[in-house]
Amino acid sequence: MRPAGNFINADKLIVAIHIMNTNGDLARIDLNLLRIFEQVMRQRRVSHAAAALGLSQPAVSNALRRLRGMLGDELFVHTPAGMAATAYALRIAPAVSIS
Repeated sequence: MRPAGNFINADKLIVAIHIMNTNGDLARIDLNLLRIFEQVMRQRRVSHAAAALGLSQPAVSNALRRLRGMLGDELFVHTPAGMAATAYALRIAPAVSIS
C-alpha cells in the first residue's frame, strides 16, 4: 500500500536516484517536479495540469523543461489531442504516481 498525501514514497526516491545518477548533481533534484509530471500524465494538457496544481501554465512548462533536462528525454510531445507521453515517460509513470 502506498502512503496517502504528498509523502515521498520509495518509488519517488528511486526516480530521484535515477536523476542523480544521470547527472550526478543531487542538489538539482526538485521532487516537486514529479508532482508536475504526474499531473501532465493525468491531464494531458499543460494548462489543465497547471490549474490542478494551482500554478500558472508558464510555471508548469518551465518545470517540464527542467525535468526533461534532468532525465534526458522529452517526456511529452505536443499532439492535436494534447500532450502524448514518450515511451520513457510511460515507463517511469507508475513509479512517480502518488495516488
